[in-house]
Amino acid sequence: MRCTTSKILTTNTSRTAPDPTKQETNSALALFILITLLIIAFFASYTMQQRKIKAVHETVISIFAGRLQPLYIDNMIASD
Repeated sequence: MRCTTSKILTTNTSRTAPDPTKQETNSALALFILITLLIIAFFASYTMQQRKIKAVHETVISIFAGRLQPLYIDNMIASD
């Protein structure tokens, strides 16, 4: 019993080149979100150390802040 599979690779040449301005805006937005999340994580860690909060770890706050990021990005994309 012989089983042959052939894959045909095609390139979509009708696709237009992405707008460089839009790519630069998206890159800047991603960098801004990353830096903002880092600042929030550092500030939360500092605040929790000063108040001696032991019930919640900094990682938990970072995870929840990271989960809010896609919501923000989806709202930014939907507004375009």
